[in-house]
Amino acid sequence: MEHLLELFLIFLKVNLLSTSGPASVGLLYHEVVGKFVTEGQFVQAVGFSAVLPGSDALQLAMYVGYAVAGIPGGVVALIASILPPTIIILGVTLILHRIRREERAVRQAGKAGQLGSSVWWRCSLRKRQNAL
Repeated sequence: MEHLLELFLIFLKVNLLSTSGPASVGLLYHEVVGKFVTEGQFVQAVGFSAVLPGSDALQLAMYVGYAVAGIPGGVVALIASILPPTIIILGVTLILHRIRREERAVRQAGKAGQLGSSVWWRCSLRKRQNAL
């Protein structure tokens, strides 16, 4: 259980500090070699992840997680690798959605203001015509 938490924190840190790909491989090397896997295992994992289709960083995360704690370790490492970009994208989407909603409200308020000023202008124009 403690290995799973440590795996989660390591992969969370690696994916928060790098943009995935080759940059994360170097950082991951310093975090896991000697602690969880040997240098030979890590080099072999990098080779496999480069040959297989898909994201190298995610495949490497699953391999290291699997080597440490089996299938639960692979799943934990994968979730920790996917979590930071998912949360960032979700946050940006929510912010953009809120900005878009406020923009619509401003437009509606502007239209209401235009309508109100038109009505006021018409009423004042009629009052002037009646006064003449």
